[in-house]
Amino acid sequence: MSNMDIAIPLGKSKINHLDLRYVLRSIEKFTEAGDVYIIGEKPKWIKNIKHVPMLDSPHKEYKELNIFLKTYEAFEYTDRFLFMNDDHVLLQPVDIENYPNYYKGTCYESMLKNASSYRQTMNQTKKWLAANGFPDLNYDGHCPLIMEKGHFNKRFEAVNWDVKFGYGMKSIYCAGLEGEHMPDVKISKRVDYDQAAHYCNDRHVVSFTDAAIKTGLAPYLDKILPHKSKYEI
Repeated sequence: MSNMDIAIPLGKSKINHLDLRYVLRSIEKFTEAGDVYIIGEKPKWIKNIKHVPMLDSPHKEYKELNIFLKTYEAFEYTDRFLFMNDDHVLLQPVDIENYPNYYKGTCYESMLKNASSYRQTMNQTKKWLAANGFPDLNYDGHCPLIMEKGHFNKRFEAVNWDVKFGYGMKSIYCAGLEGEHMPDVKISKRVDYDQAAHYCNDRHVVSFTDAAIKTGLAPYLDKILPHKSKYEI
């Protein structure tokens, strides 16, 4: 039986962290987790978690640094955990003790697809991987990742985070580790129930934006995760 901890970096929310409710329900239903650490914000409706308060830089160019610092802080409390974001909802039972390192393609491909600041993040990540002799693989997909303190500290001891837009933290963490390809899915638009079902079909995890969860995705997830978890007041 696994008792691996789970760490979730959390920022501010425009929807009262509705997405996190479904994440926590999926953790309870589909894993055998230990402690759940919430690093950052603390929703008023949450309970039975370990909260570590942290403030974010409000500037968008430091978004990746905010995530890195929250992850670094999590290692003050636990040496090994499953890293999840507040929009990684599990759809099937998952062995989190042996969860693979999933990559979705290359940083170069992600750089070409994005016109936002994430383009610069991926470009800097690609350059770091090349400069350090690692293949260009993008592990910053919308799914969980096991992280271990020793490897984390070793990998990031020489990474300069004093650059705007930072790096893909998970891609650098996984550099040199064995990985497995998985197509990435993030529902980033308004959807109806049937569209949500289509996106989630045959997947063990799905990610999404506020637009999706405020429309057809929430009713679909209500069918899979209809009950409050032990983490909800």
